[in-house]
Amino acid sequence: MWLRNPYGLYTHRLGSNIKQITMDDNFIEEMKHKSNEELKDIVINFQMYRGAMISAAKIELANRGIELSDDENQIIEKTKDKRKQEVMKNQETKKSWDSFNVKWKQNIVTDIAAPQLYSRQVLNVFSILFSVLFGGILLIINLKTVKNKKGILPVLIYSIGYTGLMIYILNLIPGKNSGLTLIFNLIGAIVLYNFFWGKYIGKDFQYRTKPFWIPLIIGGLIIAFFIWIMIIGNQI
Repeated sequence: MWLRNPYGLYTHRLGSNIKQITMDDNFIEEMKHKSNEELKDIVINFQMYRGAMISAAKIELANRGIELSDDENQIIEKTKDKRKQEVMKNQETKKSWDSFNVKWKQNIVTDIAAPQLYSRQVLNVFSILFSVLFGGILLIINLKTVKNKKGILPVLIYSIGYTGLMIYILNLIPGKNSGLTLIFNLIGAIVLYNFFWGKYIGKDFQYRTKPFWIPLIIGGLIIAFFIWIMIIGNQI
């Protein structure tokens, strides 16, 4: 039941609870010019309209003494149930994805006292697009920043060894291997930003993100160089 109090505010009584809503006068005036069917459509198909418009439509229907039928109320309840199920499904999907996916923004802070590092997301993207060796170099730069020289050699050995092994395996496979290269790079990247980052920097280590424009330019130049070499080789 909708009531108008002395202060020009509308209240909706639900059992012992009273919800007070400040309505937009524009919506209230707009609803007065709509037909009964148009008002019902707004209330029934509430997912398509703004909250203030829906509330104004309910008030106007109440002012006209019009109530929704049982069938119309069932449609509303079914829509609400469907939306609840969709929300629950999205939450479950997000939870499942988070268990697999690294929380990229985790431990990134704005505190100026925190060191600047290339983020785990940057390591992942650069390792996939360019190579695990490239991502390993970025991680080594991070290790130097946090003054952990102990992890530099293991990361370097892993990055070089993994990249070399990947090239060797791909050369044994005939045909174009661009898709396999990305898969290999993805697997190698996961080890970099999960295992090596967690062991030598720490999964809970807080840091500021470092701009990645310089590595991006360098990576782009390297790719351009190899493309140029391939073009020259085909012309010979």
